[in-house]
Amino acid sequence: MKMNSAEKEVHDWLFKTVIGLNLCPFAKKPYNEGQIRIKSTNKKNKKEQIDFFLDELNTLQQSQNLTTSLVIFENATKDFFKFYEFEQNLSDMLYELSLEETFQLVSFHPKFIFEQEDKNSLANYVNRSPLPLIHILRSKDIALALEESKDAEALSFRNQKKIENLSAQELRYYFPFLKDIK
Repeated sequence: MKMNSAEKEVHDWLFKTVIGLNLCPFAKKPYNEGQIRIKSTNKKNKKEQIDFFLDELNTLQQSQNLTTSLVIFENATKDFFKFYEFEQNLSDMLYELSLEETFQLVSFHPKFIFEQEDKNSLANYVNRSPLPLIHILRSKDIALALEESKDAEALSFRNQKKIENLSAQELRYYFPFLKDIK
């Protein structure tokens, strides 16, 4: 599969960081089976970005082989809160399209900040990615993964602790796109 530089960067992050650190124990199997789609757009216009997202949603909906899609917005805002607002608008579209029970969205961003976390908290690294992206997941796959997982609710806490226990050198290795690591 031919990838542009943005898709390659996200692919490498997915493999090295998300799968390598086992931040998402549900990612390895679909990755190994080629069921994760990674697509990017360099569109700057919000309507064109939304159209690209809807095309990706349609591709995922039509495919029996794909379980998930990472949709990269190369020219999205650098401001995480504005990007989060964009993701919320896309989530609202799922309701408008009656797809809220079919798909769920998760945002990732280089400056991701969890609610109730300080902007400098290492806990935020769990959802920090090299570029702004929206992860489209099939709701049935999430339900199945949660059913199979003995302690899915503790996953986020475990990931935060795992990242907090990394050395500065390890943080630079797993998150080379974050320039503020001391």
